[in-house]
Amino acid sequence: MADKDFVLRREFFEQAIQARIYTAHLAELAVKLAEAAGEKVTRPLSAEQIARAVEVNGSETALALDALVARLEKLYRKGELPQEAGVPRW
Repeated sequence: MADKDFVLRREFFEQAIQARIYTAHLAELAVKLAEAAGEKVTRPLSAEQIARAVEVNGSETALALDALVARLEKLYRKGELPQEAGVPRW
């Protein structure tokens, strides 16, 4: 039971750290977008500035993942996807 408790605690903190890294990235993006729009940047950022960053991040993430999947599919069809790529062979 002690091992299970340790794993659960470690998993919780790892997820908390990942969430904080993600939110820090969003805040940084929100600042850059606000500056590019000529807005005054103060802390805490406004809900609108954060929402804009979430939207942009989501759009950019989708584009990047779509491009990656297309590239992997192309390599797979050509038989050039390395075994160590660690991706599903769909």
